[in-house]
Amino acid sequence: MTVNTPNNQDIQRSFEDVLDNVTDFDNLFSILWEYLNNRFEIGWGCVYQHNPVREVWKINYRYNLAEDAILPKEISETHQIIDKLSENLFLCSAEIGSGEYEYTVEAAELPKNFLPSLLVLFGTELRAPAFITIGAKVDNDPYTLEDIQAIRKAVKAAYRVFERIEISSQLVAADKSVTVSEVAGGIAHEINNNITPIIGRAQLLQRLIDFVPDKETAMKLQMNADIIYSQSCKIARIAQNLTRLSQPLQVEFNIIDLEKEMNQAVEIMAETAGKIKHFKRDDPSSPFILKLDFTPNLPKIRGDSGQLEQVFINLIINAAHAIEEKGNGILTVGTKMGEENMVVAFVEDTGIGMSPETIEKMWKPFFTTKKKGKGTGLGMAIVKNVIKAHGAEIKVKSQPGVGTRFEMIFKAQF
Repeated sequence: MTVNTPNNQDIQRSFEDVLDNVTDFDNLFSILWEYLNNRFEIGWGCVYQHNPVREVWKINYRYNLAEDAILPKEISETHQIIDKLSENLFLCSAEIGSGEYEYTVEAAELPKNFLPSLLVLFGTELRAPAFITIGAKVDNDPYTLEDIQAIRKAVKAAYRVFERIEISSQLVAADKSVTVSEVAGGIAHEINNNITPIIGRAQLLQRLIDFVPDKETAMKLQMNADIIYSQSCKIARIAQNLTRLSQPLQVEFNIIDLEKEMNQAVEIMAETAGKIKHFKRDDPSSPFILKLDFTPNLPKIRGDSGQLEQVFINLIINAAHAIEEKGNGILTVGTKMGEENMVVAFVEDTGIGMSPETIEKMWKPFFTTKKKGKGTGLGMAIVKNVIKAHGAEIKVKSQPGVGTRFEMIFKAQF
């Protein structure tokens, strides 16, 4: 009886067919390793993915690799080999023949644990979310140029699927945000309808207390009526903020007060959304501190309050996340007078900071350093476009481990 053994072309076609149906990252890498093993009988392998917070490449997927394997669990961002990955689509050790598109690395430049493994960039020259370490073949045969070309082709196919999954998940998240926004608008409308008569009754109660003959009883009633009124007004403000956030932005440029707009964004994040509710003002014992640093009597600017509110909210949320990642810090929101009749709004944090590479990429749509489900990667792209539409300028200074400061510079209106 004759047994038909699949040839390399059949294995490649089968691999690409399976890739078409992949919908999550774990399955993607699992299928990639299965293909590489079927094709080359590799002994082991792993995937290093970039952790932008800690500035390291960390193993997050292993193939036939024990937990106590001698491969480093983390590789520093500054390691020589990582620097070269940004310039080359493929790296291999010096023992392996190099072809027209190869870049050979001297043995001294590679960690000994990698020899004679292959290092394959999973991405492009502009963006490298990971790289793959492929161990030696089980039979210790060297990788030929044909092998290297096949591996590159497989990894590029897998990366295209990686991008598809990533974009799909981000679009789903954006769609969910729209749905949540619509629901929030409906809830806010119902809250507003029901809180209005409570506020009215509280005001009526405050007036009727004057007719209570017993002063002590009147004082107690007044205190409780004031609490009912003030808390009801607070709920009403939250409902109004939810309504405003859920409505499509109507672009309308007016003369506006930057301090007022920034204060409103802080209030929304502290009370309505609760994103910075745990940040305390005037409490040095708190691990999370909020400071307002507004220069009084600044000139106003010309802008759209709704759009700028979204800008300030995005920056405040990012600053809060950076501080939370660090475990403690100060979030400062404020304004100051700039040079040549310019007014500056700023959001500053003492959080984890950003590397120059992250700063360069952060304006691109769908780029995010946040964990899955915590960001769509659209926030900073929106910030940049809104500031540009206002004829303003945005500057950023950041240092890993120290913090970040964003400055938005607007022309003053006298």
